[in-house]
Amino acid sequence: MIEAKGTDLIRKGSADEIVAKRDRALDLYTRGVQLLADAVRVHMEVGGTSYPSLTTALDRNGIHLIEQGRTAEVVEALRKGLDGHVWEHITGALGLLNLMNAAQLEAFQEQNRTAPPEVTRDNLTATFERLTAESDTMFRQGVIDLFKGLDRKFASNPAYRIGEKLIFARALSEHGGWNHYGGRQAEMRDLDRIFHLVDGKAPKDHRGDAAAMVSQMSRQQHGGTVETDYFEIRTFKNCNVHVRFRRPDLVAKVNQIIADYFGAALAHETRGARRRRAA
Repeated sequence: MIEAKGTDLIRKGSADEIVAKRDRALDLYTRGVQLLADAVRVHMEVGGTSYPSLTTALDRNGIHLIEQGRTAEVVEALRKGLDGHVWEHITGALGLLNLMNAAQLEAFQEQNRTAPPEVTRDNLTATFERLTAESDTMFRQGVIDLFKGLDRKFASNPAYRIGEKLIFARALSEHGGWNHYGGRQAEMRDLDRIFHLVDGKAPKDHRGDAAAMVSQMSRQQHGGTVETDYFEIRTFKNCNVHVRFRRPDLVAKVNQIIADYFGAALAHETRGARRRRAA
């Protein structure tokens, strides 16, 4: 005969104790979930985001770590998500993200995803003092990097300047929209951002900038024209994009940035050559 084991369990631990521990566990879960909800709300406020991405830390592996009592690892994953959002939110609010080109922004975001510094008073003060001091250099370097990338002949051009037009070769997909290979969409976005900043205006959101306008138009027809305050942009059936500048005054300002950079670089190279000859 098979004996029921339920009564044995009740004998080994009183029913009152079982119920008390169950109620205690449920109470802790309830308070924990409420505290987590409160943390999410504060995270969204300080991080300027609607997506705190808890699933990054509280995925199956995170839950497994909690079950094993390895809570410090879960807390560190939550800390990275929180601090990464705080750095990006504050940097954006101060307008410093607008000064970064695509490569600089990608590096900044990668650091925020993988190893964001801890948000402390000292770190905040030191970081933003440094970024503010370097903001002009950061912007100017972004201008140089963009135009060197747009035209391989640019750096060897003795004039070190841009003319009336730029050509983005094979920039579009045959099916409409930007070609995801080659980074031309990011370069068009950088170009639009730079001209806004040189004009003393805030860059447009990526959903409404020149790159977005080209993408939308190219999905509707192969070959057409988009005009903004700064550019006349023509697309062609061979997937090329021609950008003609509409503001010669802004082109002159950009060319001055380029000339200042290459002038300093040439002067440095000349001094180095003289020292080598003297040696």
